[in-house]
Formats: sequence, structure tokens, C-alpha cells
Amino acid sequence: MMLLCSPEWAAAWIAGNASAIADFYAEDAMLLPHNNSPVIGKEAIRSGYKTFLDQFSIKGTSEIAELEVAGDWAFMRGTYTTTVIAKAGGQPVEEDRGNWLWIVCP
Repeated sequence: MMLLCSPEWAAAWIAGNASAIADFYAEDAMLLPHNNSPVIGKEAIRSGYKTFLDQFSIKGTSEIAELEVAGDWAFMRGTYTTTVIAKAGGQPVEEDRGNWLWIVCP
């Protein structure tokens, strides 16, 4: 999926490692997946990623378009392309392009 901002993030996605992906989130983080309800809290995020990554592989690219730091806060925004493939085989389930935004605070 989104190979966002670090080699570690990319490696976690490529490996399908939900726990390593969740390690990028704060305990009270909120994930806003498109076409779904918000996922609140690190454990809920980890669990959601695990459920998804147990069934699907993700291939994709991402590019950071802007990174701004303002005191203790920062944000990054960029674009992505992804292809979701069922581990059971077959054609890609979904191909997607879009934008992303990360807000980072203490």
C-alpha cells in the first residue's frame, strides 16, 4: 500500500507486518480509511491491518509532496498508487490512486 516516508514503513507493508505498521502510530491515533468508519487507537489499528494483511498483499508507491514542521506539530502530504492482491490468488482486487495526509503531534 502506501510506502510513505521511511524504509521501515515500506518494509513493514511489503512484509505484511501489521504490528510493525502499528508501531508508527501513537496509542491514541486515529486512522481514517476511505469508505470505512474511523479506527481509533493503536491496538484497533494493528488489529485492522492484521485482518486485512492476512488476506491481501499490497503493492504500491508513494511520493511526499510537502512536509511542514511547526513547533511540536508536523504534517506530510503526498500521493499514492496501490494494487491490492488476494493471497488466495486471482486478479488484483483493487487498484487505487489518491492523496494522503499525516498529522504528527506530541
